[in-house]
Amino acid sequence: MNTAKYYYILCLLSVVMGVSCQKDNAYRNDEPEGNKLPYNVYEYLQRQGRGFDSLLLIINRSGLKDTLVSQNVTFFIPSDASITSAVVNYNNRRSGQGLAPAALKDIDSSSLRQLLEYYIVRGSWTADAVAVNRDGIYLRTVGDRMVNAAQQTTSAEGVQYGGSQVLKYSFTYSSKWQEDWSSSRTSTTDIRLSNGVVHVLEPGHIFGFGTFHIRAAERQNYWSDYYYYSSGTLYFPDATNRSWGPLATAALRSGKRVSAVSANEVIMDGVDFIGDPLYKIKITLDNRDSVIAIGPATAQADPTLKKHGPSYFDRSKFAFYLDYQYERASGPRIIIEEVKLNKN
Repeated sequence: MNTAKYYYILCLLSVVMGVSCQKDNAYRNDEPEGNKLPYNVYEYLQRQGRGFDSLLLIINRSGLKDTLVSQNVTFFIPSDASITSAVVNYNNRRSGQGLAPAALKDIDSSSLRQLLEYYIVRGSWTADAVAVNRDGIYLRTVGDRMVNAAQQTTSAEGVQYGGSQVLKYSFTYSSKWQEDWSSSRTSTTDIRLSNGVVHVLEPGHIFGFGTFHIRAAERQNYWSDYYYYSSGTLYFPDATNRSWGPLATAALRSGKRVSAVSANEVIMDGVDFIGDPLYKIKITLDNRDSVIAIGPATAQADPTLKKHGPSYFDRSKFAFYLDYQYERASGPRIIIEEVKLNKN
């Protein structure tokens, strides 16, 4: 899609949403220096008139402004239309639950941060850089989640692959199977800026890749997510043990749910006792990802649950490594566990 056509569509969307487009649009009129526009990513969005008001609100509330100002990033930009669609869908669900409508300003900033981080990738990635692999390449977001970007050729006038080159951007849900992914195409690619590259996603994309209603409804922190792989060993006082492999939780669509209860605390099911409230644990971490404490998460949980040995979170693998225990009359049961977002 060419620049003029994209700008025209944004204007139509703005009219529908009750706002106007300004004619001094930076994308149309600014002269690039070499092959780059002389702005950082955040400045670029500010100069687009009123086409990204909702996006800028999310950026400012989520604390990601500095990332878009100073870090080297690639931003797959969701339009305000896609954000509006996500909020409408969310409020339809709330209405069915007898809840009042929510606006972006009502949603916890930690939730907005995690949602927006899906779209911001570390490093500068142009369409040509992505095209080196026909199946696309895996990229790491600033929130350390894995996404996939692939170059595709659209169809034109009935001719398959006779159209323009676009990027297919996919949230993988930690799966290697493409049928599990949620994907969207770009409408504009390769806008080069002083600190990175931006690609604009098609207006039909729904912000959050289908997770907006989940993230928006509860608090989030860096570690909160659905961890698909858990494996470990339960050691008994008589020197016997029982191990479980990653399929114990990978077979469940949502795996082990790790939920935020504060900025540095999460709760999850302990051992492989998925859904048993007796073994719900709370994990407290410091700012270096060391686990300070493990204990019962609720009043129904076993009060003897506690940290046993060194425990921590590894950001490079996005995995918890936990050593904890609980007591029984015959002695302590010790659990050594690995909980991972990705298989590898």
